[in-house]
Amino acid sequence: MIQFPVGTLRPSMRILSDEQVVAIHRAAMEIMNSYGMQVQDEEALQIFRDAGAIVEKDRVKLPAYMVQDALNSAPTRVVLSNQKGERSLFLEEGKTYFGTGSDTIYTIDPENGERRRVEVKDIGNFAKVSDALPNISFIMSMGNPIDVPSELVYMYEFAQMVKNSNLPIVFCSDSGPDTEKIWKMAAAVYGGDEQKLEQNPFLLHYVEPVSPLKFNRTSVQKILTGAKHNIPMSFPSGANAGSGAPITLAGAMAMGIAESFFGLVLQQLVRKGAPFVFGPNVSVMDQRTTVVSYGCPEWALTQGAVTDMGRFYNLPTWAYAGSTDSKRVDAQAGIESTFSVFAAMACRSNLVHDVGYIEYGTTSSLEQLIMANEVIDMARFFMNGIDVNDNTLALDVINRVKDQSTFLMDDHTLENFKTAQWYPKLLDRQNYPAWEKGGSLTMEDRLSKEVNKILSNYQPEPKSNDVLTKIDQILDAGL
Repeated sequence: MIQFPVGTLRPSMRILSDEQVVAIHRAAMEIMNSYGMQVQDEEALQIFRDAGAIVEKDRVKLPAYMVQDALNSAPTRVVLSNQKGERSLFLEEGKTYFGTGSDTIYTIDPENGERRRVEVKDIGNFAKVSDALPNISFIMSMGNPIDVPSELVYMYEFAQMVKNSNLPIVFCSDSGPDTEKIWKMAAAVYGGDEQKLEQNPFLLHYVEPVSPLKFNRTSVQKILTGAKHNIPMSFPSGANAGSGAPITLAGAMAMGIAESFFGLVLQQLVRKGAPFVFGPNVSVMDQRTTVVSYGCPEWALTQGAVTDMGRFYNLPTWAYAGSTDSKRVDAQAGIESTFSVFAAMACRSNLVHDVGYIEYGTTSSLEQLIMANEVIDMARFFMNGIDVNDNTLALDVINRVKDQSTFLMDDHTLENFKTAQWYPKLLDRQNYPAWEKGGSLTMEDRLSKEVNKILSNYQPEPKSNDVLTKIDQILDAGL
């Protein structure tokens, strides 16, 4: 029937027109060139000064050519491996990967459902569950544990992620020296081979400036240490509209881009070609509650717009999805996380974090993580579009079955039913009697059951004893 190949349209979405992209870019350039950034570190001030920036006391203004030079030297494509050294995440046009978030204060206890402070065991549980979920492609810590020395928090987080998963890791650190220690732990996974880790990294460094337009010494030192080792970096500002940034989304985006680019320029001045993932976090502070929202449509909108800007700059992009402002995994959580997942997928953002957050990013939830995994699977099916070919048009099948009552028993159905439809794992499609017979389980019941099943039965591929011993030695020494 079909006489020529028919390509499959993969649904996608843009937020900004070409004219809007240019206008936001020009505004960001004006901020960098005319207003500048307060840089609270003498070493960074000297680096900027030597490279030709305008330095007035602690305020740095970037000429346009410095920004363009940094964009020219930053890779247009970033590849992250898993911890086994297998290239896994290809941050390029059309590729979207989802992962967890980082520094929550609270978590929902998987045994009793109570909200409590994060403990170090929770970091391991989130890493383990993430490793078991097919649509979670990288991990972050999902909390700051209260039961370890505060000066070693990020080292303990990294150790737990390594011990309980083989996925790529996006990590946070406390300082330049802390970053160096985590680098040593990461190298231990590769048998101490730092050159291999530089060339084939399984980690990405998450660093933030302080909005509005402040670059503190801690962030500077983390960037300098990361650049020395060629660690891929994301430098998203928290340019939240109505608090750290203008209440209007375009202004918040322009300022967030300017802040992010100060990090890019410093990184590229220290190490040309160091991998960089672009994208400020532009949410809103609710003017009634003063909460920075993790379930609002504005953040879904700006992350799509940031992806448009990333295409303009030819950089891979950072985004968020799968989180909620709700305090429980309820209908609100389902609505908000589904909306953000579909937005990230449709806009083709690259590296999408914060899956599993509830309570506006204050609390982590294994149930929310598992529910979002199902939503991501649904969104992937939708975004793959509809294949049109002789087999899927099925004209011969229609002709064969036209005088019968159903296609159910036809060979074509048997041959295609596994791939032609999407089958949920947790969403309920049973008839009512079957649902009752199975215990009348709600979505929350099913999620809790799945959490316990994974924690009880799943075992990630273990690291060697040599690797685990070296990591424990680094932890014990605080080195």
